[in-house]
Amino acid sequence: MRGPATVANAAVVAGTLSTAPYLVDVGGAVLVVPLVIVLRSALSGGSANAIARIRGAARWLLVAALIVLIISIPVGLELAHLRAG
Repeated sequence: MRGPATVANAAVVAGTLSTAPYLVDVGGAVLVVPLVIVLRSALSGGSANAIARIRGAARWLLVAALIVLIISIPVGLELAHLRAG
């Protein structure tokens, strides 16, 4: 997942610098997908991946950080549109 996330981050930065809010939208939408996948994995706890081995407060800290990131993306997209006019 590193490739799509890197391209999405580049799209957000390029769209922000060039005041192209729709490029920021595409990048933000692509970034939400892996965050939601990781959040679902962290909440389920039943899979055999590295997230399943995180226990206790560390898991809930991860969940909280993911929720903050997922909520902040639409806020950033709205700010990009307001900035572009």
